[in-house]
Amino acid sequence: MSRAAGIGLKSEGDFFRRHNNRSLSKQKRIKSIKLKGFHLALILIIFATAGLAAFKAGQFFMTWKEFKVKSFKLLNPPPSGADELKEMLKKYSTNIFSLSLTGLRRELLTLREVKDVALSRNLPAAIEIRFYLRKPVFQVLTAHKNNSAGNKRSRKKNTGKQNPGRENMNRYRYDIIDNEGVVLYSTQEKKQGLLTIKNIGEGEWRKILPYTVELNRIKESVEYIGLKKPYGLLLKLKGIKEFFYPGESNFAYKINYYLKLKRLHLLKKYRIKYVDLRFENRFYFEHEPEAGTGAGPQSMNGDETISSRVENLRKKTRFFPMRTTKEAKS
Repeated sequence: MSRAAGIGLKSEGDFFRRHNNRSLSKQKRIKSIKLKGFHLALILIIFATAGLAAFKAGQFFMTWKEFKVKSFKLLNPPPSGADELKEMLKKYSTNIFSLSLTGLRRELLTLREVKDVALSRNLPAAIEIRFYLRKPVFQVLTAHKNNSAGNKRSRKKNTGKQNPGRENMNRYRYDIIDNEGVVLYSTQEKKQGLLTIKNIGEGEWRKILPYTVELNRIKESVEYIGLKKPYGLLLKLKGIKEFFYPGESNFAYKINYYLKLKRLHLLKKYRIKYVDLRFENRFYFEHEPEAGTGAGPQSMNGDETISSRVENLRKKTRFFPMRTTKEAKS
């Protein structure tokens, strides 16, 4: 009996011990949970305070007059359209942080002469704008139509007082165009260093754009460019009497070939007016009637004897680099 009682007391002791251990563990978990909840609440309060402070600081910076845009630093601005640009920038004299650089860039790209822009904020109150401009390549001589009734009456009143040459000059203008066909601006003054296009129909200058690279190679030698059916491109060179139909490629190469052959006695007796260089390994020409003859201009290929002899000479002639027409003529 005593042995059985001893076993029972030991079992009860183990039971109570395990029960107490579970109670202690539960209390520890509750305390841990309480501590974690307190920390989380503290973190939330800190973040809320920081957010409110940031909001107040942002509100302050957005309304502080020291951050209102006072100037625009323009780097490489377009030479024309200054008034239009000034009016455009007036709308963006606002807070430097709230100013939309994307919106400003979109508006600046509407200016014809502007190809691209780069914008940056210069604190506290300046915007830097760097312009990348389109480069003018062509100037197209076009008729300037002005049919307003007021101008018509003015011309009638001033009849006999105006210089006819001056009045005629005012009817024409040069449209300045880049290599992509964008009309940058118009002027009545001829610009230096640009390829001149004239004697063409309205809008036909677009047909010349594909030859921009070839034309730039002989830019200094070109007096003007035109179009003539069915030959296509027509070139008039400075200091050269002939007109050229250069075809679609190798303008400099073919023109130089002709200018070298022109020195030969075979061609000196002809007053050549047009030279057709569109065909490979040969050229045709049209010349004025010879002195003392009543014959009119021959066809572009001339006679077969002249053509065949020039063919043979061309095969023996070596190509030489492009020079100015003045040098080539000498």
